[in-house]
Amino acid sequence: MKKTRMISVIAASLLTATVVFTGCGGGGASVSSSSSSSVSSSSSSSVSSSSSSSVSTKKVIVSDGYVLGAAVNCGNNNAVAIAPGKYEFSVSSCAVNMNAANGYIDVDDNGKITKGEPKAPNMQAPKSYSNINPFTTFLAKGVSVEDLQEATGLNAVKYNYYDISTMDADAEFAKKAVLFAAAIKYIEEGSVVSSSSQSSSSSISSSSSSVSTGGVLPSGPRSVQVRGVLPSGPGGTASSVSSSSAASESSSSSTQAPLTYVKFIERLKNGESVCDIIPALEDLKNALDSVGAEEFAQDRNIFDKKAKDILGSEYGACEDDVCVDLSSSSEANSSSSTPTTSCLPGTTCSSSSETNSSSSAPTTSSSTSSSVSSTSSSSSSSVSSTKTGSVLPAGPGA
Repeated sequence: MKKTRMISVIAASLLTATVVFTGCGGGGASVSSSSSSSVSSSSSSSVSSSSSSSVSTKKVIVSDGYVLGAAVNCGNNNAVAIAPGKYEFSVSSCAVNMNAANGYIDVDDNGKITKGEPKAPNMQAPKSYSNINPFTTFLAKGVSVEDLQEATGLNAVKYNYYDISTMDADAEFAKKAVLFAAAIKYIEEGSVVSSSSQSSSSSISSSSSSVSTGGVLPSGPRSVQVRGVLPSGPGGTASSVSSSSAASESSSSSTQAPLTYVKFIERLKNGESVCDIIPALEDLKNALDSVGAEEFAQDRNIFDKKAKDILGSEYGACEDDVCVDLSSSSEANSSSSTPTTSCLPGTTCSSSSETNSSSSAPTTSSSTSSSVSSTSSSSSSSVSSTKTGSVLPAGPGA
């Protein structure tokens, strides 16, 4: 009986211990689960918060030699300078093409723009690119990669479809980049006309001269003048003068068409050289061709220095002791405001009218074209007046 009771007590004790142990185990599991959940939640929240607080940016290099102090933008997004030639947008991508205007070429490659260092041409690049250089400018202006490759002889695949910095490229790329940068100035100014316009003008002028003499009257010093006042006859005098006038107007209109980026590339593809199209660049091309591989290896800015020597301040140049200084990180940060203002560190702020004039280069090109048009028309009028003659009074055919 005592044994039975003892066994019952022992069994009860074991059962109680088992329940307590199981309860602790369950509690332990519960705590562990709660702890794990808490850590996981905290970790996830922390990572998510950290991720959302970091902002993606887009970096771009502007080069024709490193370009400092440029106003770089894509649409309404302005980039800030973070290092010589390097800029950063506060957005991860651009919706439109990028522009870089009013910068200077760091010819000395020291992070500073000092007196005499030249301005860079205004350049562009497709929105997805990470570099803005002379070649990307042609792409942004509507030239295809295939046409640019054929016109320049620079393999598109080798040069990453021209999306590279001129400071990281080889001598061939860097040399041609400087020459194309110089060509951009003439294209933007509209001071060069297309080949077809010139030949058309020449052809019309020749035709006009032929019509004037006509062969009806003996050729002489005043035969052209007399024809202007004779009534219409079998020789078609009046109609000839009218035709000559129309040809003159047509010629004037034809020569007004300025050289475009696409037309420039087309002419190169057709076998003309840069100097055939823009004779003023012949001295520059010869100077660039004189640079050997060894010189370039020792000084990667050698082509820009040659351009500075040949072109001088034709593009404009820094006129102060220091126009831009990015030689230290603090200066780089302070210059970050450059793209949104018309002032450069170390320079006097330009007037708003100057800023507007600078920002409307294409419009200036247009007005230049109009000026050429006006001059051309004036020239045509002068020629017409010579043909009809100021010696005799005006008549029906005048």
